[in-house]
Amino acid sequence: VKMPSIAPRFDADVLHKKSKSSKVKTLASDSEDDTVAETTRVKESRKEKKEKAAGAGKEKRKKAASDSSESSDSDAPASKKLKTEEAEPTRLSVEEFRRKLEIKVAGNDCPAPFQTFEDASLPTELLEAVRQQGFKAPSAIQSQCWPLAMAGKDVIAIAKTGSGKTCGFLFPAFQLIKRTVSLQCRRGDGPVALVLAPTRELAIQIEQECVKFAKTSKIVAACAYGGMPKGPQIRAIMGGLHVLIATPGRLNDFLKMKNPPVVPLNRLKYLVFDEADRMLDMGFEPQVRRSERGGEER
Repeated sequence: VKMPSIAPRFDADVLHKKSKSSKVKTLASDSEDDTVAETTRVKESRKEKKEKAAGAGKEKRKKAASDSSESSDSDAPASKKLKTEEAEPTRLSVEEFRRKLEIKVAGNDCPAPFQTFEDASLPTELLEAVRQQGFKAPSAIQSQCWPLAMAGKDVIAIAKTGSGKTCGFLFPAFQLIKRTVSLQCRRGDGPVALVLAPTRELAIQIEQECVKFAKTSKIVAACAYGGMPKGPQIRAIMGGLHVLIATPGRLNDFLKMKNPPVVPLNRLKYLVFDEADRMLDMGFEPQVRRSERGGEER
């Protein structure tokens, strides 16, 4: 039996739909490719902009650094000059310096005043303490008294309050102490420098100034004045010291104590009468004279 051949049937509508669908997919695919390509171009464009901006920033920074370097180089000589001028102040002649600071001297062979702290050859730690306090140069009384006192000469100096007279007589004492005795005080070591003041207020003020500058040098100071118990003052003195600040009355009380001596004067090399005229006006001349003689009645 012969089977009739059946030719495949194709639906024209289906073919048309498939063809249309394929075409849409192709168009969609092309559109997606274009979108990806466009996105890539946008990204590349942004990257290029960032790279250009970064390059421009580097150029600016490089130029700024170059300008700064040039500016620094150009300022260097001026800065160096300023430091040199600060380190080396203009020096005046002796007459010009005394005239500028209104210093008047009397007597023979008066040495030239110290125009800087370095001229005084102060100990390093004392010089640093002076700088920390903000002082740049000696005051008038200091500049002229220091060379005299450091040379071992007797000095009568007159200056108003606040002129630096306390350091005017303390600093030569510090230098003498460091040069002549040990800084390690032993029990019973008497003062190398003795400062007499008319009132306890002034004595306390001098002690405070002394401690402020002497502590870095390991110089030991004590103060003795009336109106306070003697016990603590005696213990401070007998423990050993370099500088004693005292009022005439209290000092004479201690000088009378001989067994053992409260204030041995065997090391005394430097004696100061602060506001001597006031002490005389207050009737302290007998006590001052006894203090000068070590408490002996004559």
